[in-house]
Amino acid sequence: MTEPDRNDEQLLIDFVLARCDDDASAEVRLRLERDSAFQRRHRDIAAALAALEKLPDAQAPDDLVNRTLERIRRSRQSERRFERDQSRRRGFRPTFSLRELGGVAAAMILLAAIFIPSMHRARELSVINRCASNQGRIGNALLTYANVNDGFLPGAEATTAHWLATGGERPVSNSAGLFRLVRNNYETPQVFQCPAVGGRSFVYRVDMTDFPDGRFVQYSYQHMLGGPAMQLRSPEISAVTEQMAILADSTPVFDGGRFHRDRVSDVAGDNHHKSGQNVLYLSGHVAWSTTPSAGVGGNNIFLIDGVLDYKGDEKPLDKTDTFLLPAYSR
Repeated sequence: MTEPDRNDEQLLIDFVLARCDDDASAEVRLRLERDSAFQRRHRDIAAALAALEKLPDAQAPDDLVNRTLERIRRSRQSERRFERDQSRRRGFRPTFSLRELGGVAAAMILLAAIFIPSMHRARELSVINRCASNQGRIGNALLTYANVNDGFLPGAEATTAHWLATGGERPVSNSAGLFRLVRNNYETPQVFQCPAVGGRSFVYRVDMTDFPDGRFVQYSYQHMLGGPAMQLRSPEISAVTEQMAILADSTPVFDGGRFHRDRVSDVAGDNHHKSGQNVLYLSGHVAWSTTPSAGVGGNNIFLIDGVLDYKGDEKPLDKTDTFLLPAYSR
């Protein structure tokens, strides 16, 4: 392997593990758009690191200590019997003393206590990084779409802005906007499934205008229903692209197509066991956040500022108010 190849490999490992700074991440994303060999190496490294996820969730048995001590006691009894049988031999010394066996047992218990949680955390980080990689790809697709559509992001075409089923009116699916990226070959359907949740693939047909159902899209997307889509070239938006959240892991507030008043104070959805969420910004970068206050000026990305009850027809307060809806709302 040449020196440039080694440097590329280390750069991609750092990128997949989210250890790059903003400049390095931007460099990687740019090369991923233009360099097919670099893309293949990125896929290989991501797949290799993703193998951690397939390790079983090993846990130390609750009776590990008692079982170990019982084995030590049995070993000591066997040692005594052996001493009696070999008492005529001078200079006999047991291979292991009780103290030595106790030390081995203590070391085993300590290693289990350290190693098993570390492996579990490594798998969690691997899934989070794969999820961030998915969102980064969606971000690139959104920006590419905007570049060829006069700066407008994809939105859903609808005659109504009702995104929850209220009053017998059929809700509008917010994922129709994201599906434009699939219809126009900017991304594949699989990238819209969070690795922490899993999901099924589907066969795309040219007459499709949306994902078949919510199993195939597990991210929350900005509300752009019942009006013009967001335009990146507008002065208000272009000034806050680094802070303007456009997509994140599934919202906890509108799960299952219903408003959950009791979850308004939740910090995250279920994708990553409510520990936090990956957030995609209009600049194209992805950041992990353990709080929903991750928008412009600390804006709650899952709620409209000051609104705690929802009927399903609410809209963002202004152009820089992030209000992420479940991508599939039907």
